[in-house]
Amino acid sequence: MVQTILIARHGFRLSWTTNTWTSPTGTKKDPPLAAYGVTQAADLAKFIKSLPEEQRPTLLFSSPYYRCLQTSTPSSEILGLPIYVEHGLSEWYSPAVPGTGLHPRPHDAATLRQYFPPIDPSWESIYYPDRHGETVEGVHDRCAEFLDALVARIEQSPTLSKHKSILLVSHAATCAALVRHLVNDRELPIRVGTCTLSILERSGDSSGKSKWIAQGTIASGDFLPGGVERDWGFEDAVIKGGEVIEDPGVVQKEDPGFSGLVPDKANEADLELFRAAFASVKSKNTKKKNAEFLKKNQVLVDDAREQAEAMKLAGLAHLEQLTQGFESISQPSIGDDLSEFAELVGDRSASGRELFETSKLSLEDLAADYEKAFQDAEDEGKSRLQKRAGRREKLRRRTVRHGYQILERGIEEQKACWAKVSLCMANGSCVVDY
Repeated sequence: MVQTILIARHGFRLSWTTNTWTSPTGTKKDPPLAAYGVTQAADLAKFIKSLPEEQRPTLLFSSPYYRCLQTSTPSSEILGLPIYVEHGLSEWYSPAVPGTGLHPRPHDAATLRQYFPPIDPSWESIYYPDRHGETVEGVHDRCAEFLDALVARIEQSPTLSKHKSILLVSHAATCAALVRHLVNDRELPIRVGTCTLSILERSGDSSGKSKWIAQGTIASGDFLPGGVERDWGFEDAVIKGGEVIEDPGVVQKEDPGFSGLVPDKANEADLELFRAAFASVKSKNTKKKNAEFLKKNQVLVDDAREQAEAMKLAGLAHLEQLTQGFESISQPSIGDDLSEFAELVGDRSASGRELFETSKLSLEDLAADYEKAFQDAEDEGKSRLQKRAGRREKLRRRTVRHGYQILERGIEEQKACWAKVSLCMANGSCVVDY
């Protein structure tokens, strides 16, 4: 049974000393510790190591944010413990301003292990905060549900039930909400400084119910050379109309993923419900993405069709000019031998008409080919989505370009043919090779 819970906040972070910083993991709003924060983390680890053996933690859970994992590392090394990454200990973000996207969600344990080798990815987070943000009441609810579930699962686990003391490394708001839940007082005045530590022990009362008692000062910094620094409390949150001011989101067009308590794998019925809920969230988001992509892709398809239709109309207009040319050429001049002229024009017209019909059919085939190509492109886009968008655009341009080349070639060939016809008319008779 878990008897002792230690709750520590991360150390002094780099973003408090400079605006020029980058997250090693690429996660938004995830600054590393400053050099001073690394020193604080080492001081925290030394103090925890000095605790009586019954208080010394044998399990270590950390928020997935980089600064918390940095803070956890010295304690992990000095105590010889793996780090279990737990999203239930994540930072608190107030509700996201509408239209600004989602709040960040750090990487999973397997990915973070490349930065922190002590991480043991075998632990799977049991809670995921809502990426749309939480109210003050919401973060307290999250911490209460998470912590109760964490303790219960440790105590019910065949491999973890032997552990009696655990260390949780988190953020100011989360640390405060966790302590408030343990002492059953959501209004408890508490300010949490960097690398401060709260130690709470379980004790039974006269009714047989267990309660948690703070050992010493809550959020103590007595062991830190600089004492309590950069302390924060919920009274620092900006409130308007009884609600916390919204934070802007930072992640656009991304699946918010599952949020809430992950069902215990020991309960298959709950697990199936979780899987169904997760699939539903993913399905709705995927359909939305597909609709947005197809809407954008349809513009490309419509544009290609318009170009093909314009080419078709231009070709038909040219053929109409050729038809009019037939009619004008077929009129005899005064003094012509009508019988010879009729025979010549008859032969020439038959050949010309054949060329005309062939050209017309070719153009119709070309239009059909265009339609098929664009239909194929559209179908392929629907099935392959964004992965094929670039290729489809290239295909569209190549097809249009190729179509223009075919049409221009046909026009040039027809011009050459009619040049021969005109020459025959000028000479009186000839054999036209079409």
